[in-house]
Amino acid sequence: MKKRIEEIVLMRGLAISCIVLLHVTAFFLGTGQVHNLSYKLGFMLNQFARFSLPVFLVISGLGSAYNYDPAKGIRTGEYLKRRFKNVFIPYMVWSLIYFIFYLAVLGKIPGGTGALDLDTANLNGLSLILIFARNSLFGWNYVHLYFVVLIFQFYLMYPFIMGRLSKWANQRLILITAFISYLFLMIYIFYFRQLTGNAFIDVFVKYYWEMFIAWYFYYILGLVIGLRFEAFKQRTSRFFVLILFGYVITAALVILEAFSYMPTDTGRLTSLRVTVLFNSIMAVPFYFNLSRMIKNRMPMVRRFLQVGGNTSFGIYFIHLMIIVVSSNLMNRILPGLFNFNRSSFIICLFLVTIIGSIICIKIIDKIPYGHLLTGSKVKRL
Repeated sequence: MKKRIEEIVLMRGLAISCIVLLHVTAFFLGTGQVHNLSYKLGFMLNQFARFSLPVFLVISGLGSAYNYDPAKGIRTGEYLKRRFKNVFIPYMVWSLIYFIFYLAVLGKIPGGTGALDLDTANLNGLSLILIFARNSLFGWNYVHLYFVVLIFQFYLMYPFIMGRLSKWANQRLILITAFISYLFLMIYIFYFRQLTGNAFIDVFVKYYWEMFIAWYFYYILGLVIGLRFEAFKQRTSRFFVLILFGYVITAALVILEAFSYMPTDTGRLTSLRVTVLFNSIMAVPFYFNLSRMIKNRMPMVRRFLQVGGNTSFGIYFIHLMIIVVSSNLMNRILPGLFNFNRSSFIICLFLVTIIGSIICIKIIDKIPYGHLLTGSKVKRL
């Protein structure tokens, strides 16, 4: 395996922090009042962080391609076995945890079309097992678990994609072709997606969010960057000013577009839209450069992001449970300071969630078989 790239670890720490911010603000927006200034701040931060999920996919592809050795090729059986242990098993454990959390704490039964009230649902033990199995297949046991199912889809396809991508000489042309086709897909999803009556097409229309086809460009972008990493590193340094300008402009477009749909049509303002596509593309080299600056000039921030990057998988699993529990405790203990009409609630809940998630994952890592929840042993620096 090649030498570890610290900037990628720091980027992963930045990405997981923004994912936490995305979900903290989404939770806040679901309960706040639209006319309040705090709601507008939360809305703006939520849209700012939309790049985080695409960038996380880029980082995943980048790491896989960077460590690819053409001389050895891909040992598919060994590769899938490792992914099964490090991704699928933790996913199933957390799916069960969140399924129980839904039942015991929230009093509901999770599902893809919305949660059912436990009191009104006439279900026996076998029915619950079948619902859990169905939910686990699609990532429906909690709102964020679909993303792990999505990543696992790319892991399953990686041996096939990488075996061919590494042999094609003109990878830039492949990337451009993937971008153009994906751009049209984003236009369709955001502006024209609707049920057609065709069963095959409507499966995508209903469940596109959980399917690799709706995210494929980001993973391919990561693979190409990983294969051409030295060229990527040089160009991000050489064109830093243009990258900074492009990132700021595209981030502003994402936010301005979102405000044009507020408050009546915010449900469509997901990470799958044209403006987020351009912003995510600019975010990759921007945050790589930012990570390099942090590495060289900000030792305390560097240390925090290293820990966040090395525990990112576990943080992703646990952070929504911490959001729900912490927000309720904060609101009960100090309702005057921590309520859904104050900006301080967003800031404090974000800090409590990110720090609490890291502490919990560090503790879990120390117990026997803790890696079954974190995916792998947390690296100590």
